[in-house]
Amino acid sequence: MTKVCRAFLLLIVAIFFAACSSPEPRHPISRKTHESIDASIALRTSINQSEIEAINQLIAKDSTQTYINSNKGFWYAYKVDNNNDYKPKFGDLVEYIYQIEDLDSKIIYSFDEIGVRTYAIDQQDLEEGLREAVKTLSEGEEAIFLFPSFKMHSFGGDRKKIRPLQSLKIVLKLLKINIKNENS
Repeated sequence: MTKVCRAFLLLIVAIFFAACSSPEPRHPISRKTHESIDASIALRTSINQSEIEAINQLIAKDSTQTYINSNKGFWYAYKVDNNNDYKPKFGDLVEYIYQIEDLDSKIIYSFDEIGVRTYAIDQQDLEEGLREAVKTLSEGEEAIFLFPSFKMHSFGGDRKKIRPLQSLKIVLKLLKINIKNENS
């Protein structure tokens, strides 16, 4: 073999071995710290506590209603309670109307603005608070619901009339329950 061939062969072998070595791992440019996560949790906890305090103050001032803690993060009081045991279940189709107010009872969206709504229980998208509220009532019942922001529009509001992090009062009436399966 000639010197040129040997040099060329050696160069190819060197390139091959260099290509086979494992690359150095790339390190992230920035890292999340526990401090920033902890600060975020602390801020959200503080916001939740202040919203719940405002709701508790409203409940304490309202002598006309008896509010029930739902254990799901909201409170409600019946305006019309028909003592019907049947509550909507998975797949039932319900018709309802509701009005959205702020905690000072200023109307944000009226019954007329929203209109009659239908919802297939747990089969369609709906704000978490409304989803739970609808399942709380029986046909013909009406109640006032008090929601901290995290149960409704949270950080974003609705980008129209509901502000970010706004607690809401919702007056909801369940008009009709179309039971999915009468035998269940």
